[in-house]
Amino acid sequence: MKKKILIVALGLALVMGTAACGKSEDATTEITGSTEAGQTLQQEIVKFVGTDLPSIAADRDKAVEIYNAYFKAGNDQDSEKWMNTLQNDALPKYDTYIKNLKGLPFVHAEVGELKDLYAASAELQRGAIKDVIEAITNVDSRLLDSAQKKVEQSQKKLDEYNKKLKALCEENNISLEGIDTASGDKAGKGETEAATQAATEAATQAATEAAQ
Repeated sequence: MKKKILIVALGLALVMGTAACGKSEDATTEITGSTEAGQTLQQEIVKFVGTDLPSIAADRDKAVEIYNAYFKAGNDQDSEKWMNTLQNDALPKYDTYIKNLKGLPFVHAEVGELKDLYAASAELQRGAIKDVIEAITNVDSRLLDSAQKKVEQSQKKLDEYNKKLKALCEENNISLEGIDTASGDKAGKGETEAATQAATEAATQAATEAAQ
């Protein structure tokens, strides 16, 4: 009974964290290769956002896809099977992504700050996945509350990243082709917030019934 309640409570959609694509409005050549000391701040921002982040995104996207697939398919799935997939596939992929993200080189402090915000968002999402795994393993709905908070905090960090990126692009004459913070299934922010609210109510009910 408790495991069924837990399944209902897992309404926590993760976001892909897709960065905005930027390009220099006065750039005449494509920026590729490793970060070099002589690279301007404008060039490094374009490279970080347009080349570096997309080059490592596959592991993160797959991990988020595995996590969010459960909610697309409904709550009648085998939660333990899903948990094992999270543990053995999604979590290692997210770990690889975070390692690669932290290893991205930078010269200018502004890009380092962007990377730190992006990494903080990723760490929180990774923590949410871990909490969900432990929630199912230990049949503990309190861990779902922790996962939910981390998902919300991750979105806030991503919002900070996008705000800072937008400001840097405006200051450095870089055009933004769009900032997408939609979830993995391309749901809007409102849908993600609705899912989070539903999870709050379900988790509260789960804790009440489990205590009876």
